[in-house]
Parts: sequence; C-alpha cells; structure tokens
Amino acid sequence: MQTELPVAETPSAVVDQSEPEPEPEPEPEPESVAESEPEVVVEEKVISLNIIARGEMHFRGTDMLRIFKLREYEYGDMEIFHSYYEGEVVFSIVNLVEPGWFDLDAMDGFSTSGIALFMQLPGPLTADVAFDVMLNEADILAKELGGQVSDAAHQPLKEDQLQNLREEMADYAKRQL
Repeated sequence: MQTELPVAETPSAVVDQSEPEPEPEPEPEPESVAESEPEVVVEEKVISLNIIARGEMHFRGTDMLRIFKLREYEYGDMEIFHSYYEGEVVFSIVNLVEPGWFDLDAMDGFSTSGIALFMQLPGPLTADVAFDVMLNEADILAKELGGQVSDAAHQPLKEDQLQNLREEMADYAKRQL
C-alpha cells in the first residue's frame, strides 16, 4: 500500500514594490588563443655567395680542408661544412660541382672549380649581421684559395650588387620585427 506524503503549501507570492535589479550582463566567452594572438608569419629566405677559382684553376681539397679547419667550420649534416654561432648554423658551404657535398675520405685527390656559401633566414643572427659575417668569410676564403667572390652567374660580385644585397637584408630584418 502506498502512503501519500503531505504536500507542502506554497507561500503566497510577495510583491516587491522596489525597482527591479538590472539583469547581469552575460560574461564574454573567452577568446581562443588563435583569435587573441595574431599569427606570426616567418618569411624564409636563402642567400648565397659563390667563390669561383680564377681562370682554369681549381681549389684543391687539401687546401680547402686546411682552411675550413682554421676557420672552424664543421663537417656535418648533408656532408657539407657549416659555420655555427651558439650551436646554430649561420651559413653552410657546398661544392658548386654536383653532387655538391664533400667526401672527407677523398679530399686528398679532390678539386673543384668553385664553392658556394649559403645561409637560410631566419637564423641565429639578424639577417644583416649574418650576411656581413658570410660575406667576410667569403672574402677570406676567396683570398686564401685564390678565387673570387661571384654572383649566381659566376661573374665577379660588383659593389652595386653588394649594396642591393645589404638593403635586401635590412628590409628582411625590418619585416621580421
């Protein structure tokens, strides 16, 4: 048998004569991280300088290896040489002749008509500083190896080309701020 429970009586409504309280404004929903922080687009860029042997000459592997060691370039990834700053690659050095890498075991009998220094931006240094470092190293290598710093067409790099490259690096650095 079911027993009925007594129903509680509801008190009669009390009418409040005071002004109604304003309803609280709804709290804004938190913005997602993607909406609140603008997406940073990092422009990648590769800059290269060639060092070409003069005339019919070639750079000997033993000379390159000696100079690379003196300049503290490290042989490594992709079987090419790298210049580091605080553990990060500033620029790398490749053989201009295919396949482009260096075989350390064959440097005694190796020769090439040219090498290229290249850097990928962004890197561990600002673009303008990294370019100046790479250009300075290219000048040293060219002098030590008996070559000439050249453009992509293997023509001697002219002052106006250098100025254009420096301006390009400064513009790149500004865009990365």
